[in-house]
Amino acid sequence: MWTRTQGIVLSVAGAWLWSWAVGCGSRSGLQRECSEGMELACEDACGSGSHACVNGFWGACQVPAREESCEGPCGIGSRRCENGSLGECVVPSVTRECQSACGVGTETCIGDLV
Repeated sequence: MWTRTQGIVLSVAGAWLWSWAVGCGSRSGLQRECSEGMELACEDACGSGSHACVNGFWGACQVPAREESCEGPCGIGSRRCENGSLGECVVPSVTRECQSACGVGTETCIGDLV
């Protein structure tokens, strides 16, 4: 037979254990249960997104892909950030007129080559 004091001690210990287990999930990456339709804000290298509740558990962070401008040896280009990773800078080739002892011509910058 439990005494009133033992019951209180067990209740407090149970509450502490429950709060520790729930908090542990948020620190350790363990999935916590959720209600269908809920969303939770998140971020990765590409920006802001959200976790969606799927089948009672939080899914992976979903961040929309985005384009941003960048600069390379041939000028201004763009790169895509997708799945938390920034892609390489893509700059279109550039052609310009030039002149040398041999005459008039053109030179083209493609990537790092001029």
